[in-house]
Amino acid sequence: MVLSPDQIQALYQLAQQQWSLRKIATHLHLDRATVKKYVQRPVIVIKKRQRSSKLDPFRPQIQQWLAEDPRLSGVSLLARLRALGYPGGHSILDQYLAQLRPQRKPPAFVRVEVGPGQQFQADWADCGVIDYAGQPRRLYAFCLIEAHSRLLYLEFTHAMTLPTLCCCHLHGFRFFGGLAREILYDNLRSVVAQRQGRLVGFHLAFLDFARQMGFVPKACQPASPWQKA
Repeated sequence: MVLSPDQIQALYQLAQQQWSLRKIATHLHLDRATVKKYVQRPVIVIKKRQRSSKLDPFRPQIQQWLAEDPRLSGVSLLARLRALGYPGGHSILDQYLAQLRPQRKPPAFVRVEVGPGQQFQADWADCGVIDYAGQPRRLYAFCLIEAHSRLLYLEFTHAMTLPTLCCCHLHGFRFFGGLAREILYDNLRSVVAQRQGRLVGFHLAFLDFARQMGFVPKACQPASPWQKA
């Protein structure tokens, strides 16, 4: 017999007052064996029933797909599951994939240190839209950093064209009172024309500007922010 929480509480309080099992059973209209069981263990642990998931029927198939190609993304798996009639969302799928995939340790990197005047780093930042009396215009920020001191030159523009980029460089050089031996870029479209592996093809017009100024342009590998100081 399963008692309600109120019955268990009443039974336990009477037992604390040294009532006999028979007296408690009579008072609460319960069976004596039931009273004895609850007196010995007044708190009953109710096991929660495991709820079924919409993903359950598809788990073996997901494991098979990952065994064939461990690099499959959650988006690709979700598309395949939809084709099989999976009615659920991506949240429970992501949680299940987190259990299946091994946790990757974050990679370690050697700190980049450069000497004074050895390297500048240049990049653009998109600052959204600014309103000029009802006329919206895109706003960008050109950033030029001296890698050793971390001193920053910042200039706002409305374009990221090559002529604008070159003008911003000249303004930055004037601000720093000179220029570094090399300038590192994060694959700017106006700087990098193409790349194949580690081979980088710079825009010829920008290379001509770099030769006239006397610096060597370099480009980071894609998705490799640790290459910057």
